[in-house]
Amino acid sequence: PVLQERPGVTTMTLSPKHLIVNQDVGGTATGDYTVSNPGSRNLAVTIDLTTDFGTVIFNKLNYSDWTQAVNQDRISDNVWITRQDTRGIFNIAVESEYDRDGSNNRQAPAGTEWAWGPTTGSQTYGTWHQLKNNNNVGTTNLHTMYNNDYTVSLHLIEDDLYFDVTWHSWSQHSGGGFTYTRTHQVQYGATGETDMYQTVIEPGGSITRTKEFSGAQAGLHVDNIAVSSDDPATPLDSIYTLNIVGPQASLPAVRFSPADTTGEVFYYVVQEATIDGQDLQTGDEIALFSGDLCVGAGIFNGVMPFLVRAYGAAPPSQSGFADGESITVKAWDYVEARIATMTAVQTGGSSTFSSGGFSAVELTGTIFYTQDIAI
Repeated sequence: PVLQERPGVTTMTLSPKHLIVNQDVGGTATGDYTVSNPGSRNLAVTIDLTTDFGTVIFNKLNYSDWTQAVNQDRISDNVWITRQDTRGIFNIAVESEYDRDGSNNRQAPAGTEWAWGPTTGSQTYGTWHQLKNNNNVGTTNLHTMYNNDYTVSLHLIEDDLYFDVTWHSWSQHSGGGFTYTRTHQVQYGATGETDMYQTVIEPGGSITRTKEFSGAQAGLHVDNIAVSSDDPATPLDSIYTLNIVGPQASLPAVRFSPADTTGEVFYYVVQEATIDGQDLQTGDEIALFSGDLCVGAGIFNGVMPFLVRAYGAAPPSQSGFADGESITVKAWDYVEARIATMTAVQTGGSSTFSSGGFSAVELTGTIFYTQDIAI
């Protein structure tokens, strides 16, 4: 009889799990990451999978507050679509209102361009206002254009992302309400050009790749590098990336007293935060706790995303978090002069403390407490 060799095992590991770079505005930065195969059989991997923003239904109700995040379609770091109670849509990330300079040369929403019909890759784009005179339904009436499930193509210029936007409703004279469904067209633009690197890694081998980060816009930019493989235990994994562009103002907390700084840093990126339904205000504080120990805190500077640094223990003398410990968040409401308990929804990175890692979150909290009183 012929004896067959027992099949080997494929195993994929990624290092680091968090890739963090710092750079000046207008520059570029790079970071290296490694994919390894500690298994006993060849590992087939695909790196830098295309990011798909999927399909989103956005609805802004009549007379809703356009300055609140829930009433803004935050498509990317650069483009947040909303509308006041009248007039057209605008990009509140960089504009305060729909421009109406009387010249019929309205550019809002800034950073976008539009074409009538689904995305084809060969359309001629113009401003959103110009769609009134560049459509195939024979009307300049917005109520007709945006109430009948017509689809238009949206291009985010700086991000180079394309979306099909199907308009469902538009409040014509007052109220400012509108509804649409947008679907990312991954085959066009930046995602269509994504480097899909494929290779086979031998047992005990590894490959190292370099990721380049753009510094075009100041702020905190969270993303990930997706890696798929034929590892049955981990067919898909990610390296979370944080690109810190420009100086990030950080004022020391007043209400909270964090542990001393060490070389073991964890970055906590607050992308949105509310206390009892109100956006975080300048002067409010965010504090991070490992158990009862405050390991990091800062005063909100009025700009989102907001960065809070936490610090790990440095034995034998300096206290701090330990890798893998859970993160508890508290806030100080400056106006109410009360501590708020906060709940985090993770949008990227790690759910626990880790030296050299980060977490990106959206926070909600309250200063009110429920207490059962025996009668």
